[in-house]
Amino acid sequence: MKTGHRRRRRGFDIEWLLAAAAWIAIVLVVNSTPSDGLPKVRILPLPPHFDKVVHFGMYGLMAVMLWNAATPRRRTDRPWVRPWIAATVLPAVIAAADELHQTVVPGRSADWLDLVADWLAVAVVVAMGRFRSRR
Repeated sequence: MKTGHRRRRRGFDIEWLLAAAAWIAIVLVVNSTPSDGLPKVRILPLPPHFDKVVHFGMYGLMAVMLWNAATPRRRTDRPWVRPWIAATVLPAVIAAADELHQTVVPGRSADWLDLVADWLAVAVVVAMGRFRSRR
């Protein structure tokens, strides 16, 4: 293997794929923790609906990692197709399943606005990736 080349398996960048898998695991573990099991640390008062910003960041980062994992290293006719699929489908499905799962986690509740924030983050990342891949 040449220096500077990332290892790829079945078209995916292994390092980004492992990072995305770790991040997905962290998100799912944190969101499966009952609210009384989470630390109550408040240094500054948070604005209303700040959790939507957190959701946007969590799922935006997930989409970025999956986009990078699926981006081909060679130019093709449409290099954005696979990254678009990887960065859209998996985070969107995980977000929806996570919100449904939170209905059975003690002290948690599902909120459709959380799902909107998750999906908006995915859409922004995909749009930015698509724009960047055209340049």
